[in-house]
Order: sequence, then C-alpha cells, then structure tokens
Amino acid sequence: RRAGQWTGTWTLVCVVAMAAAACSGDPNDPRTWAKKLKDLRGQREALERLANMDTDRAKAALPELIELYRDTRNPDHLNALVRFKAKETEPLFIEALEFSDSPETIDRAAIAAGALGEMKSESAIDALTKTADKQLPIKSRGNIVRLAAIRALVK
Repeated sequence: RRAGQWTGTWTLVCVVAMAAAACSGDPNDPRTWAKKLKDLRGQREALERLANMDTDRAKAALPELIELYRDTRNPDHLNALVRFKAKETEPLFIEALEFSDSPETIDRAAIAAGALGEMKSESAIDALTKTADKQLPIKSRGNIVRLAAIRALVK
C-alpha cells in the first residue's frame, strides 16, 4: 500500500512540475520574453534575455519592444531597439532626436542619433542636420547630441 501512495505522490509532483514549466514558456523563445516586458518584476530579465539572443531570433519581440519604449520613453528601452536596425524603428529614433535640458531627453537623443547613423538612414538626414545645427551654450550637456548627430551624418 505504501508503494502505491509513493507512486501517486510522485505522479502528482511530475504533473505539477510539467504544468509550471508549461506556464513559464520556452526560455529560448523570444515570444516568452516579449510577454514579460510589461511585467515590472520580469522586465529587466526579459530585456537581458532578448539582448543576449541572436538578433534575427530576437526580432520576433520587436513589436513588444517598440510598444514598451512608446509607453515608457525610457532611454534604456530605446537602446534595446538599436541593434535591430529595423526600418520600423526609424520614426521612433527621429522623434527621439528632439531634446531639452533634461538628462533623459539628452540620453534618448544621443542614442537615437547613433542608431540613425548606424542604420545609414536617409530619411533622417533633415532631422539629424537640424539637431546638429541646434545652437547651445558651450557647456551644455546637449552638445553630446549635436556631436552624435554630426557623426551620424558622416556615416
């Protein structure tokens, strides 16, 4: 009788383990991590896992990454889009070139200028030129954006 109880318990443990594994998804599937981008607790891990994946494979999560950036306007989330060099990210990068004195907007604009240069985006030439021509005080931190825009135009 004890052997039967042990087998039943072991079966229950296996079923619970398989159910838990099914809920968490495949850790090598970008869709698994894309679903976790909205969860504040799992977001950092999801971003790291996607960053460590092959670019072509991780591209499946691009719509969710774009949505995450649109929701947060976080420079780190914008930076997560850079490596894809995807046409659908160009408008986001061009929009992010607009900056003020806040460190967050400056960081976004510098990331965006660098990304547009790497993409060799012809549609961003006017926006990059406008950014490079922006008159700022000599000690303004925003000059790093102007420099990044000049570098992007050179590329």
